[in-house]
Amino acid sequence: MNRLPLTNRPLDSVIAWRDRNQVTAGDFLAEATALAQRLPASGHAINLCRDRYRFARAFAAALLAGQTNLLPGNRLDSTIRDLFSRYPDAYVLGDEAQDAHWPTSASARIGADDECSPLAEAPAIAADHLAAIVFTSGSTGRPKAIDKPWYSYHDSSLINAAEMDLARGPVRQLVATVPPQHMYGLETSVLIPWFAPVAASRAQPFLPADIARELAELPGPRILITTPAHLRALNDPSVELPPVETIWSATGPLDPAIAAAIEARHQTRVREIYGCSEMGSMARRNPVEDDIWTLFKGFEMQAESDGTRAAAPHLPASCLLQDRIEFLGAGRFRVTGRLEDLVNVAGKRASLAELNQALLRVPGVEDGVIFAPPARVDGRTERLAALVVAPGLDADRLREQLRERIDEAFLPRPVRWVERLPRAETGKLPRNAILEAFAATTSRED
Repeated sequence: MNRLPLTNRPLDSVIAWRDRNQVTAGDFLAEATALAQRLPASGHAINLCRDRYRFARAFAAALLAGQTNLLPGNRLDSTIRDLFSRYPDAYVLGDEAQDAHWPTSASARIGADDECSPLAEAPAIAADHLAAIVFTSGSTGRPKAIDKPWYSYHDSSLINAAEMDLARGPVRQLVATVPPQHMYGLETSVLIPWFAPVAASRAQPFLPADIARELAELPGPRILITTPAHLRALNDPSVELPPVETIWSATGPLDPAIAAAIEARHQTRVREIYGCSEMGSMARRNPVEDDIWTLFKGFEMQAESDGTRAAAPHLPASCLLQDRIEFLGAGRFRVTGRLEDLVNVAGKRASLAELNQALLRVPGVEDGVIFAPPARVDGRTERLAALVVAPGLDADRLREQLRERIDEAFLPRPVRWVERLPRAETGKLPRNAILEAFAATTSRED
């Protein structure tokens, strides 16, 4: 049976930061091995650890124990109950007190970091071992399960490190604002440090001040893994970041104006990653220069009657993408919108992504989303709506500003004011969460 290493880093190399202390690959492997020996006898581990280092250790321990990590799209009780119904032998690996209420929970087992002697060599995992099952958010139905064998993670980590310019050079210190359970967070902040000179912070800072503090407490060179929502918050004159070599953004479209402002304000480089749960990271671009994506090594795209299909040798299956793709040749392409992104109002069409960028560029708007309420029977939308975070801005002034940027037909009515949007930890806005927030603010309609 073909086996692949859990890490190719030298055992004395630093792969993580834990409470401002460096953790070597040897220490990490020893702790993961010790944890693997204490795990319940099972085939599936629901990894809910919020601490990035403990998540990585639990993820590795499950592999060493011959188990499969289950990575849900959220931590809702209903989501975890659904996993138990699908996988009756599953148990929870968590690091918070509330995780212990689940049956056969092993949360108490990883509440403290083990003290272990380094191993003599890195263990190997069967290439075809089912390392993880990743689940979509389930915002439009039951979460979809995506199988990820170890050879896929192993090979994609080498590809991602090379494409993100992290495969060589000095050890970069990495801070991520995205959860490790999410495919983007898992690939960049958990797996890349196992295969490239990168050391990841255990933290998941959310507020701009926390992001700046976490970066400042680590030596350079620094890398930030984040999202468009976090970058909007970092584009604030009161926020001062230490030198950051590169900021990577994913999980949604990044406004090029925000990218340019971040580069100028913080003297850094901003890059974007294109991907999806099925494929993982698959392309990159410099949003300040242009809107053209370049595929990662090994990936291919092919136009089909119902969309664009992506595939790569290290992935077990191809995937029909949810985006409209314009092919430019030589592995280069543009994304012209989501397949479900177009709205039809009064016989006119527009992209919700473009409308939302216009909304977010209105002075005084801190956050917001324009969306289509449930469609009529004929599939058409009579009027768009919006949820907006904009203290001090009224609906008339907002629409006046929007009229300068979008067609009158797409002005949102109603506009409902909220203190914050129901963003997931990744910065995404699931449609079901938007509709629930919309319904809960009826009395504040303008």
